[in-house]
Amino acid sequence: MSLRYKCIVLDHDDTTVNSTPKIHYLSYQQFMKKYRPEDQIISLEEWYKVLWDHTTMQLLIDILKLTDEELEKISFEWRECYKKYKPIMFNGFWEFLEEFKRRGGIICICSHGLKQVIEDFYQSYNEGEIIPDSIYGYDSKHPEYCKPFTFPIEDILQKFHLQKKDIVVIDDLSYGLIMAKNSGVDSIGTVYGEGHDLIKPKITAISKKVVSSVEELKNYILLDESH
Repeated sequence: MSLRYKCIVLDHDDTTVNSTPKIHYLSYQQFMKKYRPEDQIISLEEWYKVLWDHTTMQLLIDILKLTDEELEKISFEWRECYKKYKPIMFNGFWEFLEEFKRRGGIICICSHGLKQVIEDFYQSYNEGEIIPDSIYGYDSKHPEYCKPFTFPIEDILQKFHLQKKDIVVIDDLSYGLIMAKNSGVDSIGTVYGEGHDLIKPKITAISKKVVSSVEELKNYILLDESH
């Protein structure tokens, strides 16, 4: 198998799909302009800096102190942005997954997004040509089944009869990279998404490797088949 790793464990937002600038962050901007016009809007770079140590819900509830009514309003803005700017994969990422799958690789997703949203995305993207082998989404009732906890890696090891050296976690934020470190598997930090300048040193400090483009990621994972 001409792969550096048999299994990739992918983050979804801003690692696989270019979603935060046009959906998550944009919906926050629109909410603030409509309902909190006097408050300062943090930059995209600051958004990622906050999310390095907090989940999105912690940002909304604990830091921005949104009320239940405001949470409904920002959820509406998010749905509108999602409908208008449906997330697409970073340029070249689909081709990377196609080739990884062709060579017998195992594709798993570990995201703080909802499992159903990710399943729907892959079912509809390019007519469902690639379906992940396993998806670990966020469940508020069982947060221990998702990153930064080690359950996803432990489950993948058992389900696919792999060794730790066979797995790499690919993520742009701390939760996936911490999961990799605590599980004893390799990690690749991605900084090709817009707005990662402030957290690049943190990504570099915790990742085995950092990639600045999808092409660099592809060339690192897919080994030369001629050798």
